[in-house]
Amino acid sequence: MQKQLIVNADDLGMSKGTNRGILEAHFKGIVSSSTAIVNSSSSKEGIRLAQAEAPSLGLGLHFNLTYGEPLLSAKEVPSLVRSNGEFVSLARGLSLYHHWRPEDIKAEFLAQFERFTDFAGCLPDHLDSHQLICSLSAESREAILDIADRHGLPVRQGGRYLYSRFEEQFASWGSLQKTIAPSLFKRYPLKRHRHIFDRALPSPDHFDYSFHNVRATVPQLLAILEALPEGLTELVCHPGYNDTEADGYAYRELELKSLTDPQVKDKLEEKNIVLGTFAFLKDTASELAQHPRLQLAATRS
Repeated sequence: MQKQLIVNADDLGMSKGTNRGILEAHFKGIVSSSTAIVNSSSSKEGIRLAQAEAPSLGLGLHFNLTYGEPLLSAKEVPSLVRSNGEFVSLARGLSLYHHWRPEDIKAEFLAQFERFTDFAGCLPDHLDSHQLICSLSAESREAILDIADRHGLPVRQGGRYLYSRFEEQFASWGSLQKTIAPSLFKRYPLKRHRHIFDRALPSPDHFDYSFHNVRATVPQLLAILEALPEGLTELVCHPGYNDTEADGYAYRELELKSLTDPQVKDKLEEKNIVLGTFAFLKDTASELAQHPRLQLAATRS
């Protein structure tokens, strides 16, 4: 079986520097796909810039409940915001999904989906979420899957990645695993809402989030490519230029440097890895071609 790889850059639209870095990582490196945040002042520019200058770059929607302000008013989605009107931070960890109300999540996600189609003039080619919130909250996962199902869109496979990481972490605690791990697993939504996370929608076969933070290096990237499994893998990355204090991720420029290193492209060729977008999911791509909502591009100017 062929090895296929989607290198997806999250956070398009977060800032001008992020937009510039993602396009640079596409032109000079191996980024083949991106997902856009739509509640930032740079969102529209990022989407339009990607469409105009990088038509071969896959473009999806990055649902967001933890950065900036919602598109809807605080009165419309009260459980999603703090007193200042901004989203509740991910720093609350697993308690977030106890704080959010399902109806608020659904309303905000629909608003973000409509904002994307308004900016892009077409559907996104896939759906995922900022800071893996769809894997921390069963309600947000369900809201995303409902939209994906309605429009025939692929989704990121992320829940099982986090679940396996939690299992590894708990196992490393030794005797503490028997006392602490059970209570934490009860709080983790994949354990209690497996029917939601097991819903069958088109997704890549594998998901890799190991290129991140201090591990966003050339050796780490080469190791990922060396060990890439057969089938379709999504590798998540966050390249860019750090030009806003609101962005809490400090490794964008390191990621950009690693993703554009010549050794990385050489490794792709050496391992016969085919780089592409979510159009690799051919059955879904075929369904999308028949979908009437794709006429948005022709009807919106």
